[in-house]
Amino acid sequence: MEVFHNPQAAYPIPFDLIPGATHWFERKGDIECSSIWANSILASSFCADRTQAKGAGSDQEAGPEASGMWKAGIASPVRDERTANLEQRSPEAETHKVSSLIICIYKLTKIASNQKQSYIEKHNDERTPTTWHAPTKWEADILKIRAFEMVMILFYLEDLRKFIIGSIQFTDKLHGLNRLSDGKPKTKEGKKMDLARGVLVSEGVISQTESDELFELVDYRNLIGHKVQELTVDVGAYSDLSRLDPKTYKPISIYDYTAAKRAKQLRLKIMKGAMSKFAMPVSMDSLKFEAAEKTYLIEIERLKKRVNKGIEQTNKLIAETNGVIRSIPESIQAAAQPSHPRNTRENGSLTKAGGSCVFQLFDAKATPLAVAYMMRISLRSATLWHKKWQARKR
Repeated sequence: MEVFHNPQAAYPIPFDLIPGATHWFERKGDIECSSIWANSILASSFCADRTQAKGAGSDQEAGPEASGMWKAGIASPVRDERTANLEQRSPEAETHKVSSLIICIYKLTKIASNQKQSYIEKHNDERTPTTWHAPTKWEADILKIRAFEMVMILFYLEDLRKFIIGSIQFTDKLHGLNRLSDGKPKTKEGKKMDLARGVLVSEGVISQTESDELFELVDYRNLIGHKVQELTVDVGAYSDLSRLDPKTYKPISIYDYTAAKRAKQLRLKIMKGAMSKFAMPVSMDSLKFEAAEKTYLIEIERLKKRVNKGIEQTNKLIAETNGVIRSIPESIQAAAQPSHPRNTRENGSLTKAGGSCVFQLFDAKATPLAVAYMMRISLRSATLWHKKWQARKR
């Protein structure tokens, strides 16, 4: 994101209100830019600890959840210490008038223009790839893990709901009771489940803590059913659309890798505990789902290994690229200005100034990946420019 500050604004907005953006402003008659990245260095909170991914599947989160380097053609790590030095926003700062800014969101405008140009410039090698940017293999594996787990969660909780309601209603019918009625002509299903949890606690089948956990899991199942995109957005090209922590500005992943395991365990406990308390209905649903469940569990374990390997390789590549970017003299970066908007056209291709900037970076021994990240272009485009630079040197 590029933010242009209006020098005539009556209520100027501080830079830290929009972290992560490159700010353009007027100072002493000149237009200057400022960014929270010291040297446009990549960083990862996962470089030191790959065990983050070991619990992927049923236990814990499986590694990086964002792809800030989507234009460079590889996955980027999660936002990290880039905002660590920012001061916390004051209430006064949040009330400043947004009219003091003209915000140009280059990602969205380039995607739109690329869509327009894709039919005309289909064979233009210098153009940034259009629209959709596929996730890396290990990111795709993370999404597969989540998909398998979400299917299991949907089955476990729906099967458990029918079991609980059916057991209590059948038992009440035998004893002339109606413990799942709120006194209205027709009790809603959600209210029935609330009453059913109370019955399970009163009968000693589960504790109040487990009842609260069941309530949370049912809510999570509803989230899967109605807003599944919120559980996948943090992985892939558009991870910037994830919810952000209001204090740290870091993305918040709301996907719960423990939900499937907890739902399975709670379901088994309730069914076992209900044997001595209720007349249980007979259902073949568990047998119908058995083959799928076993297949999903096997696939999850296989995918976890691939995710760990992918994270390890990516972290190594990120560390190497960090070193390359750090080695570029600040004087060259200041002269080249790789993040300047003048370097790219609306269709994503490089301008004459952009080509000159690329050559300066390659002269400073930057790799195509480092150039792709610093210039915010695709890795494919940076590689093609690297070949041009090599041909020029011969």
